[in-house]
Amino acid sequence: MKPREFLFIASRQAVLVAVLIAAGSALAVGAKYGVIYRFQGSPDGAGPNSPLIADQAGNLYGTTQNGGSSRNCFEGCGTVFRFTPPAKKGGAWKGTILHSFNGDDGYSPTPSPLVFDQAGRLYGAAANNVFQLTPPAKGKGPWTETVLYTFTNGNDGGHPNGVIFDNAGNLFGTTQTGGQYGQQGAGTVFELTPKGNTWSETTLYSFQLIKDGNHPSGLVFDGKGNLYGANTGDDVTCTPKFPFSCGTVFELEAKGGSWAYKEIHAFQGFNDASYPNFSALVFDQLGNLYGTTGGTGGTGNVVSQDNEGTVFELTPPVTQGGSWTETLLHHFPRPGGIDGSYPIGNVIFDSSGNAYGVTFYGAGNTKDLCVGRGCGIVFELKPPIKKGGVWGEVRLHDFTTGSDGANPSAGLLIGSGGAIFGTTAFGGGSSACQDGCGTVFELVP
Repeated sequence: MKPREFLFIASRQAVLVAVLIAAGSALAVGAKYGVIYRFQGSPDGAGPNSPLIADQAGNLYGTTQNGGSSRNCFEGCGTVFRFTPPAKKGGAWKGTILHSFNGDDGYSPTPSPLVFDQAGRLYGAAANNVFQLTPPAKGKGPWTETVLYTFTNGNDGGHPNGVIFDNAGNLFGTTQTGGQYGQQGAGTVFELTPKGNTWSETTLYSFQLIKDGNHPSGLVFDGKGNLYGANTGDDVTCTPKFPFSCGTVFELEAKGGSWAYKEIHAFQGFNDASYPNFSALVFDQLGNLYGTTGGTGGTGNVVSQDNEGTVFELTPPVTQGGSWTETLLHHFPRPGGIDGSYPIGNVIFDSSGNAYGVTFYGAGNTKDLCVGRGCGIVFELKPPIKKGGVWGEVRLHDFTTGSDGANPSAGLLIGSGGAIFGTTAFGGGSSACQDGCGTVFELVP
């Protein structure tokens, strides 16, 4: 059966199911925003929820959390899609459904980016499965899905977040639940190793919640092969007295076949950040780590309760064994002002060192589904001229809950030509979803 193809359709709004868990800003003049596609629910999908990735030809790939052709899930089981750029400037992008999940092979793919191997196969996670999608041999026809491993919610963990490759072709990732601590298990870090036509799973670390947090994020490698990630902690007891409950950033150091866990930063809540986001952290060329958080203190009983989200930087120690240093690059206020609120996904950097990201709430239209909170923004953070100065924020686009989309729920992608690509979970205008089925957009700063 040939994969279903769909062209640009002008419509409205979208669905998001489960996204989670102050300085002034100026709206950019001259930033050009356009919608590439507006999802319709079936058969193309609804609620695009993962950061887009691109191949060398400039095709965009991503997933939707719901929708698709299967009726085995209440709101559809989700899809994997591709968008091919137009042959001529100003033309329509062409979309192709590479796979529509049916529930048995997975459902609701996780909000982590897909990854390619050297053969052009795609890898990701949906429900308890890690899957592989193989393109057709002659370039036309359906992609073939293979489930590489199904987690049991036991000692191996449950609900994988997505995967990344090491240089040897092994897959690494985290799970949201399970592990060796039974019902108290708070997720794992795992490795999948190929052996012929099968993949074997090894649990590298099991989280305990009480001592080291829970719900780990996606992972990133440093140049030495060590793994880094974050976890959200327990928001019920997020105070400086219990900093691990506000979330942490951790390292798993590779040591001769074993992995040593180390907490490199514990968020303090209150005047510090709290609840780091699900997306993987980002390294710059100097080895600094960057990420976003969705909140500050969990009790909300101090002045900083008006903040809702941060962008942070962690600078590695000068001497081995020293402490990492946290710098908060930007505080986002609670919704209702002229700035964004609740950054979601991670930031990305251009060649000049500017950072780009999205917020789920804030600014823009506060009517309809965004009443009182705003529909989110695309933002840029410009580094200070002098070291230690303030990063300046520019709002590149305010979402309005109409045909432009609303509430982006995944990080951005910078294309080879400098254009920025992303998705919104709501908005777009389709009546097939209660609040619309989401969009794919392009923005030229």
